[in-house]
Amino acid sequence: RRRANRTQRNRKRNRLSAPGDEGSIGRKDVLSQHFLEDETIITKFVEAVDDRSKNGACVVELGPGLGALTGPLLERYKDMSAVELDSQAAGVLRERFPHLHLVEGSMLDVDFKALSEKKGGRLTVV
Repeated sequence: RRRANRTQRNRKRNRLSAPGDEGSIGRKDVLSQHFLEDETIITKFVEAVDDRSKNGACVVELGPGLGALTGPLLERYKDMSAVELDSQAAGVLRERFPHLHLVEGSMLDVDFKALSEKKGGRLTVV
């Protein structure tokens, strides 16, 4: 019985649900995933971003997960982009933020120079 309870606790601990129960994904050890959940830290991150491009077109979030930081960033930077490797997380992001410019794949494969030229300025990477 103890083992069953421990297993159940670990399953809950290793899953993350999007706000409003819009999706849930499990952490993937192979991707070294850590999910940001603390509202105080999220607020500090958003306040620390200083991008002056039109509608935040030059803001790029790397590894947004389920979008804990993406939502507040999108409120300030309507035209921002994000790069997500996890296909499950990308699916949740597409549902939650249909207007987000989302690149699904590794950030190592993104041509940041071309993206910078397309966006019209120096990128602000979060």
